[in-house]
Amino acid sequence: MDFLFPQPREEDIKTRHFLVAVLLIVVIGLACLLMLIVNGAMVIIPISTQLGLPRIRQSFIVVAFAAIVFDIAAGLLLRFVAQRTRLRAMGGALLWGGALAATLTSVRLMLPLEDVVRPSLARMMIGLLFTVPVLWRAGWPNGVAKLPIAIIVGGAMLLPFVVNGALGSVFDTVRAFAEALVLGLVAASLAIMLQSAIEEDDSGVMSIGLAGMTITIVLLLVAGSWGQGDLNLLLMLVLPWLGRLIAALAKARPNFVTPDCANWQASALLVVLAAFGVLAFVSPTEFNVMTIFDRYTGRFALNAALIALGIAIIGGSLFSLAAVRWRIAAAWWMWVVVGVVSVTILWGYLCWGQPGFYPADFIVILKSQADLSKLPTLGDPATRKQAVYQLLVNHADQTQMALREDLNTRGVKYRPYYIVNSVEVSSDAWTAWRLSQRVDVDRVLYSPELRRYYGPYEAEESTTVKPNFPTWGVRYINADKVWNDLNVRGKGIVVAGSDSGVDWQHPALREQYRGKDGNHTYNWFDPWQNQSAPYDESGHGTHTIGSVLGSSGIGVAPEATWYACANLLRNYGSPAYYFDCMQFTLAPHPQGGDPFKTGRPDLGADISTNSWGCPPFEGCDLRVLEPGVQALNAAGIFAVFAAGNEGPGCDSLESPPALYAESFVVGAIDATGNLTDFSSRGPNVMLPTERVGPDVLAPGGSVISAWPNGQYYVASGTSMATPHVAGVVALMWAANPALRGDVARTAQILRDTVKPYAGAKPPCADGNKPDPATGFGVVDALAAVKAAMALR
Repeated sequence: MDFLFPQPREEDIKTRHFLVAVLLIVVIGLACLLMLIVNGAMVIIPISTQLGLPRIRQSFIVVAFAAIVFDIAAGLLLRFVAQRTRLRAMGGALLWGGALAATLTSVRLMLPLEDVVRPSLARMMIGLLFTVPVLWRAGWPNGVAKLPIAIIVGGAMLLPFVVNGALGSVFDTVRAFAEALVLGLVAASLAIMLQSAIEEDDSGVMSIGLAGMTITIVLLLVAGSWGQGDLNLLLMLVLPWLGRLIAALAKARPNFVTPDCANWQASALLVVLAAFGVLAFVSPTEFNVMTIFDRYTGRFALNAALIALGIAIIGGSLFSLAAVRWRIAAAWWMWVVVGVVSVTILWGYLCWGQPGFYPADFIVILKSQADLSKLPTLGDPATRKQAVYQLLVNHADQTQMALREDLNTRGVKYRPYYIVNSVEVSSDAWTAWRLSQRVDVDRVLYSPELRRYYGPYEAEESTTVKPNFPTWGVRYINADKVWNDLNVRGKGIVVAGSDSGVDWQHPALREQYRGKDGNHTYNWFDPWQNQSAPYDESGHGTHTIGSVLGSSGIGVAPEATWYACANLLRNYGSPAYYFDCMQFTLAPHPQGGDPFKTGRPDLGADISTNSWGCPPFEGCDLRVLEPGVQALNAAGIFAVFAAGNEGPGCDSLESPPALYAESFVVGAIDATGNLTDFSSRGPNVMLPTERVGPDVLAPGGSVISAWPNGQYYVASGTSMATPHVAGVVALMWAANPALRGDVARTAQILRDTVKPYAGAKPPCADGNKPDPATGFGVVDALAAVKAAMALR
């Protein structure tokens, strides 16, 4: 290796520095590329098959070790081959950083991606094990001269997150600060280990450049390993590019700090402020799913991270030069700038930001669930709804008594549910663990609350003109023939839409709304934001209810009646909000009323359309929603569920309630009759004895329907297919009221009257009935309604 590191001669210094710089730049590039690939893959795990990629398993994290190997190889080369102290110090820092990143990545590999608390605690423990010995050996620095630089740059990087973001619970905020503090100690440790490399050069320019590259590599690996597939990408944008400034802050100068003790507290404070913005003001759950391409959370988070990146590069370059060449850190006016930055952060938080905390809730599932098997399965629908409602309420009141008393005694906020015997609790992780130990509790699940970020979330603008003919989906399933040949349009049937809400004044929807006179009581429930009138921030719910019963040719059953509940906000949900809307579907209650006391099962729905699923990141496990689906079925409410958009891979039917035998599940076809690539399919390996694939297919590709503000919009998804089937059921029950409430027979008619799937054979299809990909076939409204009428 002498050709890389010749014996020290004055004329070789520049060449040696150049070669080392090239080596470090190559390692930075390779590490950055690999960590971006790993973290990008981790972020898109929920949608990987939708993009046509193989299903990405957690083991994909092992690719991160390739980046770590490059780092360690460079560290070994510098540590044990180089002759100069500066290069050996950089090699030692790279080896230390590689070991830290490898340990963090191993923990990330072992713990569940959806877990938040345990990985966080593990990361902090690992960080402390690596940093405390280094800091202990260095001792406490005796100068604060460079702290203003750290506060100015770090505070400026924090500001875009403060202004646009929102804090989670008190526990989550404290945890985020603790993680940021440990990351700060990592930067401090690097400053200490590289001090000898920095001090070797009197001018400091070359040594700070090389040391800064070393710190960049280590922080890149640590940031990419710091998380469970959530905020890693943002940390990788924000932290590594502070490397040069950290090295400059560690440069000791006369009259500032003693030469044998690096000024590491400034480096630590800089990283603490920068990391806290990401960790505290961005929800790890929401950013993980929405990714950097989301129009709301992802957009804000990415924009804030890019602003922080610009500040790190520009401010870091300027202040690193100043910190080395001038005594600018000691100037009085620097403290004035610190005051201005601090006041700006406080003012931005109070005036532009979202002051306060957004609690992290959890749902407590009790062991005892109501036994609905003894209730009659047929009979008057209103009587059945009343019987189911009363049984569920009585059972929940009796079995939750001890748990409620416990929570009341401790002053803990909670909300009980009856559709699934459970209680949502707003408290901390310690309370969640304590409740999980109770003998009457089966399990405790995370129930995320979305934070309110700066600015409104608005539906995309539509450029689609109003249709003046039945849509291709309506015509494909022969719903228009039901109108024309049988004179059936769904009159008298009530449909509950559980989605993101509805634009109730949309011209295609207003006349069918049960509260069209402006009385929204019992016709609308918003558990998220408690708005008294229906609204729709995303457009998803307006689109789906439009496909059920919208006029102007967009709806299958245009004379049916609807009411709605918002279980999605920004197209997110949680177990509690899904429970809310299941309860409102069974027994509507006033906004702000007690569902246990003010529920009106006599106003309950006949049909429920559900274009959503509840994956683990929303807090659901496989069985949590099953009692709710069983309750709706027992009450004679036909609940239709979307298969999901995780195709085209096999085993992509993966989120409840589409997994349950009791659910009626819908996949999607396009206008050519082919199964869409995104449509989820089996064979199902999660609950293989209960479901193979979807029950039926319906139009879901490029479907035009209603959109907020009186517009129309073309959208695709099994979300669009599901309401077509809900509309068919409305036609069937309107044609034969005696079939109303008979869920099992209706489901069988739908399966028996399908049109055979005639499209191209999709992946995972095996030709059986039901087929893992195509189910029994494509729903046929005309055949289904005729079969329903024949039962007379």
